[in-house]
Amino acid sequence: MSIAEISPVGLPQSLKYDNLPSCPESLNSYMISVAPSGITQVSGATLNTVVFDADDPGLVNQNFNSQNLDFQIPCGNSDALFLDTRETTLSGRMTIVVSTAGTGATNGRFNLIGSFASFFDALTLFSSNVPIEQVYNYGILFNQMLNSTVNSSERYGSMTISSGADENSFGGIDIPYTNTGTYYFNFSIPLISILGLNTSGTSNKLLPIGSIANLMLRMTTSASLPFATYCTAITQQPVFTTTLDQFNLNLRYVNIGDMASSLLKQTLYDGKFYIKSTCYTGSNASIPSGSFGAVSLPLQIRQSSVKSLFYQFGINKSTKCPNGYFDAINPNIISSQVNIGGSRFPSRPLNLAQRPAEAFQSYLQSWGSVSLKGIGGLMYRGSYSPLLNQVAGADNSCVVPANAVRAVSASDATTQVIVAFPHMSYHGFDLERCGGTIFSGINTRMAAPFLELQIATALTDSVTCFAFAMSDCIIKIDPATKTCEVLV
Repeated sequence: MSIAEISPVGLPQSLKYDNLPSCPESLNSYMISVAPSGITQVSGATLNTVVFDADDPGLVNQNFNSQNLDFQIPCGNSDALFLDTRETTLSGRMTIVVSTAGTGATNGRFNLIGSFASFFDALTLFSSNVPIEQVYNYGILFNQMLNSTVNSSERYGSMTISSGADENSFGGIDIPYTNTGTYYFNFSIPLISILGLNTSGTSNKLLPIGSIANLMLRMTTSASLPFATYCTAITQQPVFTTTLDQFNLNLRYVNIGDMASSLLKQTLYDGKFYIKSTCYTGSNASIPSGSFGAVSLPLQIRQSSVKSLFYQFGINKSTKCPNGYFDAINPNIISSQVNIGGSRFPSRPLNLAQRPAEAFQSYLQSWGSVSLKGIGGLMYRGSYSPLLNQVAGADNSCVVPANAVRAVSASDATTQVIVAFPHMSYHGFDLERCGGTIFSGINTRMAAPFLELQIATALTDSVTCFAFAMSDCIIKIDPATKTCEVLV
């Protein structure tokens, strides 16, 4: 028997004119905007000292105002009601009031760090007053994702309009300070949540929000002002205040109609919705100043399926890191592995200082890169490889920043202002066992991960490690009891 006799005859996809299902007249969609139910405005104190500091980071550890913004999400009215999570955004307004103009700032830079998401420290989603999703260090995670997955044309284009990215640097928008007056900045940012990018990015399924009794989203604002400044000289410090208001949670609802809803219920397993999604779990660990040699950092991440582990290191605002913890820098590491229950990943340790190219490939794989152009991002050699201290045998791209600037490389003394072009030393491990399946990551419930490091040169700064696990989760919704839980 020939191969032609046993092989089915197929047509190219371009020649398959399948009839697509039509949308019933009963189906409709609409947008709603929900304002916070309690606090509606968050203001910081008036700032008038050390806004600019020559060759030094200004606004060092300036306080803002940590407050909870609670959004009561309309739900539970009808089983025919669904949420299109692809279009969930948080919008608002920042108001800057400059009461005294700053003058004489030579080479002055005054930027929002990253984007407007940097104003938020945490996201918590409640169902019937029970937390079902918590994302800590939200601003840092959003900033890493922004820098790692959005390319420069998008960063200089759409992100400048919606999220407050700058149009001529890799920082956030320029903050006015040279003229007195009141300035308004509108923003609309996507949510890293099962209500936002996570669900649509992994399953592209609508969320049956009408089958849930109640939901509340809480966004916690940052206790620190996410601004950064730089200059080489200053005459008159500006005086200004910052206020956030006009918050709205913007949601798209889809009503499929009672008949379609009844038919859908007949297809549910055990009468419940099971929706595949993704969640992010954060954990911090500290490395004291003076640390040298082998260091093991425990990460409190307990999940059933950790697919990827991302991590970055940061220090308080200083001449090396004027963007504070948002500046991801290498604390002199020449060996990095994650230990989970005695198994180490990868089998060959990453050398962040001497083999940054290999470390970068590991980071790309943790985001799912499968080609030469598998991921966008803004990272380049100079931003990816800054060191806190000199390391013997380090790659030519690795430099030690000083006076709030960073040399292009060890062989090129041309400098870049870090406020405008932040450090982006992001790292990650791909822990997924097999793609395309559910719960394909590593189970860390019985054994939490340990980040095992080798520090080549004694640290002269206290360092904080910010780690994030990207894990599988299942959103379980019971229309009969109107309950929602997230299985992780």
